[in-house]
Amino acid sequence: MRLEAVTVAVAIAALGTPAAARKQTSRGPLTLSIAPSGSALDLTFSNPTAAPIAFPIRMNAGRIMYDWLGVTLTPAAGTAGAARAIHFTGNRDKSVEQMATIAAGGHVTEHVELAAWAFEGGAEPLAPGTYHALATWDQVGRDGRELHLSATTDITIAAPVDEACTQKPGAAAALELLARQVGTTAEVELGLHNTGATPVCVAARVLAGEAQSDWLTLTIDKRVLALTGSRRAAVRITSLLAPGATSWTRFDLDHWATLTGGKRLPRTGLWIEAAYDSTHETNVWPGTAGTGFGVTLR
Repeated sequence: MRLEAVTVAVAIAALGTPAAARKQTSRGPLTLSIAPSGSALDLTFSNPTAAPIAFPIRMNAGRIMYDWLGVTLTPAAGTAGAARAIHFTGNRDKSVEQMATIAAGGHVTEHVELAAWAFEGGAEPLAPGTYHALATWDQVGRDGRELHLSATTDITIAAPVDEACTQKPGAAAALELLARQVGTTAEVELGLHNTGATPVCVAARVLAGEAQSDWLTLTIDKRVLALTGSRRAAVRITSLLAPGATSWTRFDLDHWATLTGGKRLPRTGLWIEAAYDSTHETNVWPGTAGTGFGVTLR
């Protein structure tokens, strides 16, 4: 793995630290506070000293990663599930280490999305509800550093609401497409995720005896699977996504690959390019989103 040190200068005046965390622990010259933002956490590193401090803040491997960050989410009362740990690193061929320099008395904030990392390694997506979040930043022993920081806050993951769209759609909404294989099955789950700060209504799926989509396609080794089939009656489902909410739909790859007489997909590792296109729509978000992900069929 090739590492290059890239310094990102952060020219921040001594504005003080945003009050975000309920509890903090610090070992080293910096302090950490965290605050919820949709399904993300804003991590604020503050420099209370009289001199600038530089430290590694992220790894750029085509996807931004945080090798030193761990977040533990514990469901609050009324939220189902067990506590879970989320890590923000993954496989990569090469990466670039990026540094942040914080002015004396200043701070820098990193926006870290939880939803897109929660299902790494086969885990389930984050269920809607409220969680107690513990963020830990550990760079102890790295290049002689002594930096171990932690902070806590509460975060609420909003649920999608299936309803008719009543707001005027805007193309400026911030949406991303999430995708994963469901366990070791031939099912995949695709999610429209609102990463923005305002609610947005989206075309989610079509119910026609089975879940279909007029807006999603899957490309597998130059083979394009359209997720639409015959319909005698159909209901188009639109979903209102609050900031941080995700509308998920599952599709069986074997079903859609063979629906019109096509061949069953090979039992091996496959790379899938998923694309969402609602630009022809007038009463929901009109835009495009895409992602690539790997599956292993057995």
